[in-house]
Amino acid sequence: MLAIATCNGSSNALGACPTPVAGSREGDMIDDLRDRAPFPILYPCSLPAGQTLESVSVTGPAGRQQAEMVFVGPFDLTLRQAEFPPPVNPDPTGASRTLVDLQPNVRATFIQVNDGSSKALYHLYWSMHGVYHELQAVGPPLQQRTILMIARSLE
Repeated sequence: MLAIATCNGSSNALGACPTPVAGSREGDMIDDLRDRAPFPILYPCSLPAGQTLESVSVTGPAGRQQAEMVFVGPFDLTLRQAEFPPPVNPDPTGASRTLVDLQPNVRATFIQVNDGSSKALYHLYWSMHGVYHELQAVGPPLQQRTILMIARSLE
């Protein structure tokens, strides 16, 4: 069983999504990412306990830029937000593909591979407000709800 924690950070309004503390390593990385990205960057309000932001980047030419956040912990997790749709390869052998409702009027494609080992592959992608989102994770099997919770918590 995984515990879920919100960020050890601050928020400006009561009930707002907590973000990494300003001036912390993670806070500085998010500020840098938001300064460089040409679109609003969403941050997950809920992450599995022990999940930490490892790196951020913005890549690509104007009009085709992508922002990426990499988290480490119980999941090796990458969250991408971009001006263009993610390339989607054929499903891996043994994968299951479903459509899920993340929010009202927001459908996502959810691909999962659970081969019976101690690690499963999760790939979730969707478009919202003109920005393409992609969440890829490798981590404990049978954690579909955790992956969907992370995606639904973006603010």
